[in-house]
Amino acid sequence: MVDVTTVDGSGGNGWYLRLASDERVFTTADVFDGVVFFTTFLPEEESDCDSRGGGPATLYAVESDSGYAALSWPTGERLEESDSSKTRSTVVGSGIPSNPLVVTAESDGVLETSVVTGTTDQQLA
Repeated sequence: MVDVTTVDGSGGNGWYLRLASDERVFTTADVFDGVVFFTTFLPEEESDCDSRGGGPATLYAVESDSGYAALSWPTGERLEESDSSKTRSTVVGSGIPSNPLVVTAESDGVLETSVVTGTTDQQLA
């Protein structure tokens, strides 16, 4: 296993990504076209045990074969080349996120793909 969190890795029998100290994955991932989509939650330090949770909800999109970033978050476009320096995730709201759902739809003869997730603070991304 190769740690691809901060260095470029190659070879090995798979990869792993270190999350922040208290960052948690509560749902299943979704894989589409070689991209692994998963969400995480980072609870606030002063949590009052509210069932909605508090703290950032994050969506990750990583290449299944390398663990590197799969998307350009500002544009939503698939990266042609990636390495460990590229951003793998974006904050999609606060509260505990749902599992990501890949949605495809045809528009003017072009197949478009989106990823949808919601949070316990009723935010939709």
